[in-house]
Amino acid sequence: MSAAGGFSGGSLNPKACQFIRQVRGFRLAVAGTATNFFRKGILMKWEKYKNFLCKNLLLAAFGLTLFAAGCAVRPAKMVPDSFNISGKLPYTVRAEGTVEGKKTSQISNSAFTQALTESILKSGVFKGVVKGEGADYLLNVVILDYNQPWLGIDFNINVETSWKLFKSGDVNPIWSDTITTSYKATLWNAFFAAERLQRATEGALRANIQEGIKRLSMLRR
Repeated sequence: MSAAGGFSGGSLNPKACQFIRQVRGFRLAVAGTATNFFRKGILMKWEKYKNFLCKNLLLAAFGLTLFAAGCAVRPAKMVPDSFNISGKLPYTVRAEGTVEGKKTSQISNSAFTQALTESILKSGVFKGVVKGEGADYLLNVVILDYNQPWLGIDFNINVETSWKLFKSGDVNPIWSDTITTSYKATLWNAFFAAERLQRATEGALRANIQEGIKRLSMLRR
């Protein structure tokens, strides 16, 4: 078009070029600001959560250390508070608890035997408990297996046991049964993982002893 028409075939107007440069500069400035804002946002979030993450990682490591060391179960905590028995056996018995399957320092034969002995005395299912020779019967309870979770907020422990009752001197049991019980310990029960594991194991064994004594009380006298 001619100059009268408003346009010429030559180069752009200097004012137009200046406007274009300003637009480009503005775009670069916006892009740079957005990039800096994004970077600062990441840094701010990292600073905000860094201490929290570090503290929790340290707590987790400490909890795993305690877990590896383990907390041995306490015999008194494996004794049920109450029993549901349907009858009493007019005989004396000697209780013997052993651990098979996963060998661990958490559950010892002596602790399990002590819990069994105290539970039988407390329930009154037998006339008496003899520690040593001279009992009418021998009750042998074997922990066949139980799970040990490595990590988790809630620990759910399953315990499988074999119960056998022998008349003293006999090699064949007059009664046998397999009992499986479980117990869950949550973060509300104990903060440290090792303590939750301890409580869950004690609870599962406590429920197992309670169920075993209930089944014993149903035997014919």
